[in-house]
Amino acid sequence: IYDGFPCQDITLTNTGAHQTPSLDPRVDYRIHLPTSGPLAGGITILSGHNVQIIGGEIDLRYPCSDDSDDCMGIYIAKHSPGAMFVEGVWIHNPSKIPSTCPTAATSTSQPCSTGDAIDINTAIYGVNPIIITLENIRADGISGGSGFSDHSDILQPYQAPRDTIRVDHFTGTSNDQGFTIDPDLALKNFGDVATYDIRNTNLVDINNPYTGSRNRYLWWLIHGSRCDSGQITLSNVDRK
Repeated sequence: IYDGFPCQDITLTNTGAHQTPSLDPRVDYRIHLPTSGPLAGGITILSGHNVQIIGGEIDLRYPCSDDSDDCMGIYIAKHSPGAMFVEGVWIHNPSKIPSTCPTAATSTSQPCSTGDAIDINTAIYGVNPIIITLENIRADGISGGSGFSDHSDILQPYQAPRDTIRVDHFTGTSNDQGFTIDPDLALKNFGDVATYDIRNTNLVDINNPYTGSRNRYLWWLIHGSRCDSGQITLSNVDRK
């Protein structure tokens, strides 16, 4: 990460809400999550040159929906050149998910849902390919699939054309979706996709409070129901 750019440390305090630090695209950043407890609500990265987050915990909002950026654990929407590195972060739902949701879901309320653990949308303002590394990550209690907008994922790079995305040692639990790395929006909007190298990853499905054992698509690797896909390398990956 040390490449001649000035480097700045940012230590976050817990505000109880999702945070978006102000980052300069000409500066490298080391972002430190709170050491006294989880960062409630998650974090969005919009800019910075090389940005790293190492260690710490993130509490997902619950209930919530992945329709809202504020519901994501880590939202990588970095539109500036450089790299993104996340290591040793635990993202989790702080609430116990009931076996059956006590209140029916509607189009405006999904009472037993979370947002996504990690989302990637680096083409929000155009294509600036970056390298994204996710290492030694755990994401627990991802919940969704009520039939409305809450198709919650452990990891979803939903618009990351030409990025290089590297994942090593990642464990996640979800009752809805896991690694949804289909190139739908990247292909549709930019005609290009990301390159993936995913290693040593274990995804576990848990009971869904809305549907029981249905849904739970832990690996989705293609464009819609077609076979369009970019380069994806999988090594020692599993689902249970």
